[in-house]
Amino acid sequence: MKRSTYIVTGMILLLVVLFRIDGLATKWVVTVQNFVFTPSSLPNVIVGDTIRWEWINGTHTTTSTSIPAGAATWDSPIDATNQTFEYPVTIAGTYNYHCMHHPTVMIASFTATGTTPTLVVLPSNQNVNPSAGSTVFNVTSNSDWTAMSNATWCTVTPSGSGNGPITAAYAQNTTGLPRIDTITVNVTGLSPVRVTVSQDAATGIGEHSSIPLQVYPNPSSGNLNIVLDDASDIAQDVTIIDMTGCPVFSKTFNGKNEIRLDLGTMPDGFYFVRIRTNNGFRTQRFVIEH
Repeated sequence: MKRSTYIVTGMILLLVVLFRIDGLATKWVVTVQNFVFTPSSLPNVIVGDTIRWEWINGTHTTTSTSIPAGAATWDSPIDATNQTFEYPVTIAGTYNYHCMHHPTVMIASFTATGTTPTLVVLPSNQNVNPSAGSTVFNVTSNSDWTAMSNATWCTVTPSGSGNGPITAAYAQNTTGLPRIDTITVNVTGLSPVRVTVSQDAATGIGEHSSIPLQVYPNPSSGNLNIVLDDASDIAQDVTIIDMTGCPVFSKTFNGKNEIRLDLGTMPDGFYFVRIRTNNGFRTQRFVIEH
């Protein structure tokens, strides 16, 4: 009967050690019997995992000796009456422990590393109309995060933990020009993730206008090509608008439906190109990245 118990326990241990699923906590099983902890060393534990001691035979304890600063000590009997004990790992470092009844022979340890932080925010942009309202971005993370808007007309959920939404509430756009808000999401140890809210102008003329327009490459290093696909369209002037809604470049054209602009001196960021043609206006969002 004992032989069967050893085989089953060994199978459980093998599964726990070999089949960690990335991003999920693991429960590591250590068996306790005369006179050994098995395994006596666990080198691949991460913060958030749990160590579980399971009794096989004998009278023993699992008792911490030297552990990382800030971690909780433990001392639990492992015997016929107290057959299991679990310890959640909250601090990175090396944990040494022994059996108080057999301190010279039953010695073991495990080493925990910090959790690798993750952060994904989707979608990268939300297009919204000129009226006041709200929109949502979805955060996927295993860590605490903060979010900050760079525009006064848009407020966002300031912080969260793990997976969750960022709600962006935006005011009515009465400027007559489209505008962009950049939302920066931060997790300690990672590069910031930036997403945007692109709000159409109060005129209702925005990215979804029916007048065909190509803007490329996008992102651009500064050399921007603009093509009006409808041959009947004739560009009269072009205005470049920054993310705050302020015009930063304008140029007049006569009779062209293909335009090339050199915007290489403009700083990196999000912009709108707004073209006035004989058929109306067309606005398209683009990015400059040097």
